Amino acid sequence: MGKVSEAVRLKVEYGLHQAVVNLLNEDYPFVSGSKVQDMFASDIVGVFKKQLKDMEPGMPGQFSWLAASVGDKPYYGQNARNTRCVPVMLTLVSKEDIDALLAGASIYEVRERCIVRFFKDAFDQGGLLTQNDVAAILKISRFTVGNYVRSYMKREGKIVPTRGIIHDLGRSTTHKSIIVRLHLDGYQTPDISKRTDHTIESCDRYIKDYKRVRLLARKGMTLKEIARTLEMSRPLVRDYLKLYEEYENGGINE
Repeated sequence: MGKVSEAVRLKVEYGLHQAVVNLLNEDYPFVSGSKVQDMFASDIVGVFKKQLKDMEPGMPGQFSWLAASVGDKPYYGQNARNTRCVPVMLTLVSKEDIDALLAGASIYEVRERCIVRFFKDAFDQGGLLTQNDVAAILKISRFTVGNYVRSYMKREGKIVPTRGIIHDLGRSTTHKSIIVRLHLDGYQTPDISKRTDHTIESCDRYIKDYKRVRLLARKGMTLKEIARTLEMSRPLVRDYLKLYEEYENGGINE
């Protein structure tokens, strides 16, 4: 597809604007007044343009996708139909991927690079991909995507900005452990926030939760008792207790 001229852009935009005005006149007469109709039509065109993002094609190896908006945090009753989405441009094949393969990198390594890039690129553009999104794109299982993400975060000590991690959905506890581990390694909260793409407030909250778990563990409480007392999930408490054992010679009481 060649470059779309400005004249064509304006023709499409004005045509859509007038089509919305005509629709209001014909089917929604209660939306009266030419100024109100023009404002309504302009807003509709704006939404349309934002969703398409740009009529220009991406670079070779790129494609567009709709990702959940970073600002659209989950709420009760939310589903795919009422989740606000933003268009993002993702890179399926990059020059770096090709160079890595020519240099002897394995398919596993290049696929991991691709998966992590999907999540980071979407996040940089204001969107969040789920593991199901990436699984559908690459035609692999969601569990395989999760294994790649967990392996990368554990090895690199960095957060992959999936929707589950950024919006704290499901059982994505690995990122919390990484944040606490960085704290125990001596990093300050602002540095942890930058390294993990989490707000300072979120980092402080996870660190505070760890310290609460540590306090109860020192009092001799079991994992089950700590989880019940602090109203935390057992997997998360177990992760924090493992860090306590590793860094502070504690013990895990089941």
